[in-house]
Amino acid sequence: LDNLPGTAVEIDNSAELFRKKGWNVKVLSKDQATEENIKNISVAPNILHIATHGFYLNQLKDPILNHQLLKSGLFLSEIAHKKERDVYEIYQSGNDGILTAYEVKGINLNNTELLVLSACQSGVSDVSDGDGISGLQYAFSIAGVQSIIMSLWNVDDKATQKLMNEFYQQWFLTGNKSLAFKKAQLKLKEEYEIPYYWGAFVMIQ
Repeated sequence: LDNLPGTAVEIDNSAELFRKKGWNVKVLSKDQATEENIKNISVAPNILHIATHGFYLNQLKDPILNHQLLKSGLFLSEIAHKKERDVYEIYQSGNDGILTAYEVKGINLNNTELLVLSACQSGVSDVSDGDGISGLQYAFSIAGVQSIIMSLWNVDDKATQKLMNEFYQQWFLTGNKSLAFKKAQLKLKEEYEIPYYWGAFVMIQ
């Protein structure tokens, strides 16, 4: 997986902003940003911000694994130590490092007001028979998250960092998540005219 240099800036700037506002901030980066640590959250945070690689698979090769909630997920730090070449091999080997939507729905996030998934294709999903919308959006909603910011297509690392930092600043200024998100997108649009850079993320409430 490619490095995401903008991610470190995104997290550092966001953490600094919240600390200045008196918030208690816990940052898990590099080797601490593990699948195990996410799944073992004991007290749901008010805001959960995950900046990493995400994925969505249209069709898994193994029909046994062709479950709607196994098609999307997030890569965590353990994945950097795996020798398998692609996500299919990692699924089949049973190695850790991929937090699937199937696993997400078992996490207790009942008190989480906002989840930010700063990752590629984190908002892509399928309509499954009788189950409504599946994927990360569905799974985190089941886990208890009230509002979610996620992407609909592969995102630019630097533009994402600017969008997220601007969103948090606007949220503190306005006190309104939806308004802050719109203002952040408009601000980014001034710099990047092409929607690819500023239009990938959506807020779901």
